[in-house]
Amino acid sequence: MLKGIPLLLLVSLTSCERSRFSNVSSLVNDLASVTHSGIGYSGTVSGSAFAPLPDDGEVQSIELAEDDHPAHAVRAPESLTKLVALGVKALPVLLEHLVDARPTKLVITNRIGASRYITYSEEYDFNSRTARTKPERVNTGFSQQDLEQYVVTVGDLCFVAIGQIVNRRFSAVRYQPSSLVVVNSPLLHESLRSAVFTEWGGLTEAKHRQSLYEDIAHPDSGSRRVGAVQRLIFYYQDHAEDLILSELSRPLYCFGRVRKLVDNDLMKTTESHECAQRIENFVASHGESFKEGLGEELSRLATSQVSQNGDDTESKGAVRILAAGFPDINPAHRMYSSSVNVYEQADLIRSLNNFNSERVDQKLWGLFSIVNDSRFERDSQDYFGCACALRLAGKGRDATLREFCKSRLASSTRIELLRKVLARLDSK
Repeated sequence: MLKGIPLLLLVSLTSCERSRFSNVSSLVNDLASVTHSGIGYSGTVSGSAFAPLPDDGEVQSIELAEDDHPAHAVRAPESLTKLVALGVKALPVLLEHLVDARPTKLVITNRIGASRYITYSEEYDFNSRTARTKPERVNTGFSQQDLEQYVVTVGDLCFVAIGQIVNRRFSAVRYQPSSLVVVNSPLLHESLRSAVFTEWGGLTEAKHRQSLYEDIAHPDSGSRRVGAVQRLIFYYQDHAEDLILSELSRPLYCFGRVRKLVDNDLMKTTESHECAQRIENFVASHGESFKEGLGEELSRLATSQVSQNGDDTESKGAVRILAAGFPDINPAHRMYSSSVNVYEQADLIRSLNNFNSERVDQKLWGLFSIVNDSRFERDSQDYFGCACALRLAGKGRDATLREFCKSRLASSTRIELLRKVLARLDSK
């Protein structure tokens, strides 16, 4: 059935096991009835999603027209939601059905009169920091084909479901601005199927937990870390508290302060000794966590690709600054610090709303003091404070939270978030 997959990568199911997975197979069959698009299988939306927690989906790009259904971009059909909720238990059947060519009722089309193109690729998401080996024959770019339409298959939705279980953004169909629809179908690309089987074939609950631990400890992006925490809480809640408390204890820095120092000061300083002195002064007034954040941002700039117009000024400037102030950082290799951007930490806190823990609440009350810490810009204070307040509302200090919101409303750029917190407080 799985043509083109090496035998060692195949998932073997005994007759007994197939009986155990009959419910999973029934849910897979129901995928053929899917009618509306969603994140991972849409020609008008791209982003990330975890079907059991629809309110936590993130839409990154969207193109809407009268015949689109934006509500379905974050709310998956019941069959897909149940498959993802089953987690590792559903994985063997989902892997087996990656080549399931049965069509769904979802058809991605090129609208008449619109300059929108459908093309093929074999995009495979992986954590670049934890992957044992780089997946082969994937992520090679777009084909030149321009399709009139594409019918989403059951195998495509199984690919999406696997990604949501293992914290990988597997998008069978996604929108890319502007006016491009990218189809990454496991039916069309043996290389995609092989990559999935190589990394996730034979996954056990213990291995799944370990993978999520690694995504949290060594994420290649903030969204990777948040996604792993969401899944750890959902699938393995008893294993989550200590790890979450550890993550909340990591030192924080303000990305805005770091970028202003880089753009407005260090990039304009040509003398190495002067550059080193300005970094030293910055660290003296802001702390070691800000130094780590600065080193990480400079490393990102130094290793980033040259811009489309061929300008490598920023990259070269970052290499020069690293040599002056961070001689231990190799500019050819991306460095990740133990400190966390305060915005990313706020996103992590917002993902904890479904996790009950008095110890976590106590930790957040201690962190709430950042709203008065002058080392952090006002916008980052408000964003972080709202993340804490949304969780802490109704837990004993509502007067403090209400005062925070009301004192910021007149001048904050986060008015909607502040109003959301006040509404939450009013409902308690």
